[in-house]
Amino acid sequence: MYDKDDPWNFKANNKDFFQNLYSKLDDPWNFQTCEYEKEKYKQTLDLVCSFRPKTVLEIGCSIGLFTQQLASVVEHVHAIDISLIALEKAKRQCQGLNNIDFIDTDLNDLILPIEFDLIVASEVFYYFDLTEESWQRTVNVLDNLLSRNGRIVCIVHEHHDNEVWDTYFPKFSTINLEKVYRNFSTGKPYTISVFKRELKMI
Repeated sequence: MYDKDDPWNFKANNKDFFQNLYSKLDDPWNFQTCEYEKEKYKQTLDLVCSFRPKTVLEIGCSIGLFTQQLASVVEHVHAIDISLIALEKAKRQCQGLNNIDFIDTDLNDLILPIEFDLIVASEVFYYFDLTEESWQRTVNVLDNLLSRNGRIVCIVHEHHDNEVWDTYFPKFSTINLEKVYRNFSTGKPYTISVFKRELKMI
């Protein structure tokens, strides 16, 4: 049974888990004060700037700190999260910025009539169903949302890896690994993997 008094109890479905977590903690992962998060944001934003995207999809925007930074360097950001409480906090964080759309949705339910130059997923795929069938569905969604020359940036902590994407992107789409960046400067290593659509010559 789901224990609503324990914000880190992950026995219920994701939406219940995150709603409870954000209702009890203003900043569950200490995004605002943690040096690890600050360094990760900086390196990721530098990468984003180097790609010069116009449209960005941020998966799992949380309280909106990185959303705010993204909005300062691109034309438009679509930021999604499955927690309405997190989205309300993100809207307050990004108050005054008119180039952000916040959407309450699970990635696998996301349908938009646009394509993105860049999709960012920072430490969110840990919470997804790990079956191959589920990954295929997720890859198909991302494939449909990514523009012709688009990129996907996946960030994971040292205890996880992006090998699943190395396997499933080329298996279910034309998206392949382009480059991997590893950072050890914070004493809490993380990896940024960049995936890009590989267009086949006709």
